[in-house]
Amino acid sequence: MIAPRLQNRREAAFLQVEVNASRGVAAGGVVTVHVRGRNTHPGRRRVYSAWVDVSESLGRAGTIVDATREHARWVPIARSWRVPFEGEIPPDESRDMSFRIVGAVPGRYEGTVDVVLSGTSWVRSEVAFDVSEALPARPAEIR
Repeated sequence: MIAPRLQNRREAAFLQVEVNASRGVAAGGVVTVHVRGRNTHPGRRRVYSAWVDVSESLGRAGTIVDATREHARWVPIARSWRVPFEGEIPPDESRDMSFRIVGAVPGRYEGTVDVVLSGTSWVRSEVAFDVSEALPARPAEIR
C-alpha cells in the first residue's frame, strides 16, 4: 500500500492545469477565471482534487466568489484565497470550474492559481489580466 502523501505526489505528476481569465473588463466589472484540470494518465489512475488556491496578488483585484456565489476563504498560512474544487478526475478526462472576481479594481494583475490535491501536493499555473478604467458615461443623444 502506498502512503497517502506519496500517492498524491504521483497524482500531481498526471494533472495538467490550464487557467484563463476574461479580457476587456472595465472597473467595477466581473473577471471570470476558468480552471481546467486534465488527468493525463493513460491507464486507470484517478486524480482527486480538493480545492483551488488563488494567490493574494489576484485577490487584490476584487472580491473572489465561487460558482455558488460564496466568498472565497482566506488562508493566512498559504497567503491565498481558497475555493472548493472537490472531486475525481478519471483518466484521460478533464474537469472544469470557474470563479469570479467581482467589483474589479483598475490595474494589471498577475498571480498563480494552484489546484490542490491535498495539503501536501498541488499543480500551479500562472495567470494575468488587466482591468481598465471605467468608461465615462455618454451624454444622452440629442434628437
